[in-house]
Amino acid sequence: MSPFSSLTIWIVLATVIPGFITIAFLYLIFSWVFSGEYLCLPALNYWIGVSLAISIMIITQTFGILQEKMFMCCELYPKDIKGINGEDIDVENTYKRMYGVLAGLQKEDDTHGHMQRIIGQYFLTVNNLVAYVLSIIVVMVILLLNPELYSLRVVGFTLVMVLLYIFTFFVMRVRFRSMIQSVSVLQNRIAKREEKES
Repeated sequence: MSPFSSLTIWIVLATVIPGFITIAFLYLIFSWVFSGEYLCLPALNYWIGVSLAISIMIITQTFGILQEKMFMCCELYPKDIKGINGEDIDVENTYKRMYGVLAGLQKEDDTHGHMQRIIGQYFLTVNNLVAYVLSIIVVMVILLLNPELYSLRVVGFTLVMVLLYIFTFFVMRVRFRSMIQSVSVLQNRIAKREEKES
């Protein structure tokens, strides 16, 4: 894969898609959950709309990075990951070396782009979690400011966000496991290549 196409995959998976999910839920909050109490789309011109969309995407990714660090600091990741030959993988060390390993990635190491997709999918799920959390926070803030807006829609929407968060959290752990296994394989492959070259 070319550097440009790789960069495109990363941007789409880690920023654009989670950002659109956040925008979609915010739209639902302001147009359906609270029955259009706050939303006034005609007041938004094209460039303001685009600017808001890009800002929401960047904010979603920023909180995603912080959330990822929190998961690692709180050790919420699976620790009993085994390699393709059944060997134990040093999960924390492999994760810390991931970006360095990816920097040494050559075209023949990931000819079909599977490695990049696995890593991209992991960050996609992490950033999707942000969309659910932000949606819940927005709903709670609106309710605190306007308790009279409480309704079954609010309860239903919040419950769906909580369930999506729980489900996506487990998916994230699955993708983390696959990512660590892939990085471990790549790390060993690069080490063997460097050993041959030396």
